[in-house]
Amino acid sequence: MCAFFTYNGGVLKNAYGFFQLFVATVLSFSVSDIVMMNKQKSKTSKLTISALVMAMYIAIMLATQSFAFGAYQVRVATGLYALAYVFPFLVVPLGLANSLSNLIGGLGILDIVGGFGVGIVTAGGAYLLGAARLPKGLVIPVIIAGPGFIVPLWLSPITGIPYLPLVASLCIGQTLPGILGYVLIRLLAKWERIEAGNL
Repeated sequence: MCAFFTYNGGVLKNAYGFFQLFVATVLSFSVSDIVMMNKQKSKTSKLTISALVMAMYIAIMLATQSFAFGAYQVRVATGLYALAYVFPFLVVPLGLANSLSNLIGGLGILDIVGGFGVGIVTAGGAYLLGAARLPKGLVIPVIIAGPGFIVPLWLSPITGIPYLPLVASLCIGQTLPGILGYVLIRLLAKWERIEAGNL
């Protein structure tokens, strides 16, 4: 764990303050603003959306860090991987967001580098589903299986817990984020008539 981020009152207070600031910032943007920026296809629009999503990911990780790290974890923020189904350019930013968030309470360089890879693979899977116009519901197993099967590859040697029990634990923990990711893109499709799938 990065020495700078400790579980003392000051850091938690700062994290909460950052989270409040983030919520206020995000609420100043409507879903239609984000969708309109995406439709413009400009580099500036994509950078803006990418920055917002990365900030959202890291803010959620800060707010949920007490149960988002370690051998038994529920990473609510990983539900945001589903956004790559709708916004393909988010694959790399989501990988970067996961990597940066592992500076908060991760398990060192393996977790930071590995986090980037897991983010790319999982968000990339969501993107491929959208590109193939496959049902949105398939983002659920992708968000479960990506972190669930890949993270234990380095987490098992670090923690000393066997690979398969870690897979089972992480897959269970990823079920809620998978469902939340599905709900998120369903809401986007409903609110802004983004129909990239069949479900």
